[in-house]
Amino acid sequence: MYKVMLVDDERVILEGMSLVVDWEAVGAELVDTAKNGLEALDKMSHSRPDVVITDISMPGLDGLGLIEQASAAYPRTRFIMLSGYREFDYARRAMRYGVKHYLLKPCNENQIQSALAELLQERRRMERQEMEEGQIKQRFQRVLPHVKEQVLLEFITNRTYGPLEVKYYQEMFNLELEDHPIRLLLLRIAGGYDFSHLFALKNIAGDFLPNALMSTTLEGNLLLLLSDHTDLDRLKAEVDLARNTFTRLYKLEVTAVLSEADRIVHSRQLYKQALLCLDRSYGLGGGQLIVQEDTMSSRHTSVVEKMIEIVTRHYREANLTLNGVAQQMLYMNPDYLGKMFKKGTGENFSHYLNRYRIERACEQIRRDGDVKVFELAENYGFGGNAQYFSQVFKKWTGMTPTEYRKCETEER
Repeated sequence: MYKVMLVDDERVILEGMSLVVDWEAVGAELVDTAKNGLEALDKMSHSRPDVVITDISMPGLDGLGLIEQASAAYPRTRFIMLSGYREFDYARRAMRYGVKHYLLKPCNENQIQSALAELLQERRRMERQEMEEGQIKQRFQRVLPHVKEQVLLEFITNRTYGPLEVKYYQEMFNLELEDHPIRLLLLRIAGGYDFSHLFALKNIAGDFLPNALMSTTLEGNLLLLLSDHTDLDRLKAEVDLARNTFTRLYKLEVTAVLSEADRIVHSRQLYKQALLCLDRSYGLGGGQLIVQEDTMSSRHTSVVEKMIEIVTRHYREANLTLNGVAQQMLYMNPDYLGKMFKKGTGENFSHYLNRYRIERACEQIRRDGDVKVFELAENYGFGGNAQYFSQVFKKWTGMTPTEYRKCETEER
């Protein structure tokens, strides 16, 4: 039964409506009455009515004031207003608070019952809708872990997954993925184990790693996607705690690789690097945490040396770019590779490449003297674009190729 409160400063109307309206016929019961808005607010805290039928003109706090304050305190409560003819425009203001039902005085019990029946029918429809939505959400929450597992698998294995998918799934999962760095944590159990051990490791990792957003099993390993909001030392401590807890409970050692921080669209490359690092650790024994950032200094040097060698061999090719080197030669993430090169040389890759090209062009000018600008542009990786070559040349030498050649001739 829905609970109803009557509010009117005229005792005769209050008592009359209480007696003549067949409340049960519309599935309601009259739980309280009040003579003005202030008294109604006080009683509402105890009786919590679903519907309030109120007059407009009352002393102390009128009907509109009651609706305004009660709507803020009890947003699910609905109202039916009673108004005299001269107060009709005043009653319309109540519609701003969601009041859809008002009756003009004098009104009889049939009009009140009809308005109440309509309002309660609307309330039942809303409750059914809320229940259905709640059931849908409940079912979604049950399958959500499995959906997240599949989505993480797709980001790792599907080449076509990119920014559009990131935006779609962050809205679905209510996660911050698009513009926030992530890390991958790859864990491998040493020795003989079965699926139940992976399941247990997944639960333990979830307990100790509050930044875990998604997890899945892949190629016999446990993979977690972590938001990179935590201090790295703290994150390493949390991973070690999860590993040690599992080892203590199941007597099996766990090797873990924590990737570098990057955007989720690069998770496929991060996974490849983490898996390679995990495979390389096979002969070193289990039970260790490998943080890629801690093992990258020597690798950085090696990779930068390879990039410098690539520039030396291919600088004459106009299509030589950082993206091409990363994706077609070294098979690494271009953003990460660019940062690595800058850290190792102090220069951006494109700056280094252009400087190297201009230095080789200067050598030819000094050696051969009279050489055409378009030939220099063709020979040193500018695709025959003499104008662009001249701009880059002047940027690095402070003079145009013609001026540089003249200066060299005069010095001779």
